Amino acid sequence: MRSSKKLTNKLFFAFMILFSVLKFLPINVYAQDEATGSSDTIREKVKEKLNRAMNKPKAYIGSITDITDTNIQISNLEGEIQQIMITPDETTYANVADSEELEFSEVAIGDQIVAVGFIDENRILNCLRVLITSTGNSNERAIYNGEVVSIENKKITIKDNKRGEIQLTFPRRWKGPEIIEFEEGQRVTAVSINDDGVLTIRTIEIDSEITEES
Repeated sequence: MRSSKKLTNKLFFAFMILFSVLKFLPINVYAQDEATGSSDTIREKVKEKLNRAMNKPKAYIGSITDITDTNIQISNLEGEIQQIMITPDETTYANVADSEELEFSEVAIGDQIVAVGFIDENRILNCLRVLITSTGNSNERAIYNGEVVSIENKKITIKDNKRGEIQLTFPRRWKGPEIIEFEEGQRVTAVSINDDGVLTIRTIEIDSEITEES
């Protein structure tokens, strides 16, 4: 009889211990989950703040020293070289002086610009907008109208009605009539800038084709 009673007591204590464990286990698990959730929330908030800081538009200001199809290189106000990535379908251009919208082909080496966009981890500005504050050769632009007298590599010589023969050079990046479209004898109108003594074409149009004498 005593043996049976002892067994009953042991079972009772075992049940109570098991009940206690089961009673507090959900609370502990919930508390752990809550702590994990709280930690995740904090991390998300920190990440969100970092993203906001990284995604604030920035501006690079300086003078253009080089241009390619997808990149503009500038020397900033401290003389440091900075890289600006451009996207043909997204980047836009304007002249601050008259608020005129421009094409990429109208941006030239020597222009002073403000480029606005987002800076990546390599300190490259992914550019959305380029504002030209002044042109490096604004006082040295010239318009020529005359007949093509020779074509050599990326240079074309025209005989201007007032200035005589002028040699013009096509820029490295060019949007416009290709040099193979020009022939001696054509009349053209060209706008150039003086780039360190080199007359570089900004725009050029064919005014009339060659007419052969019968």
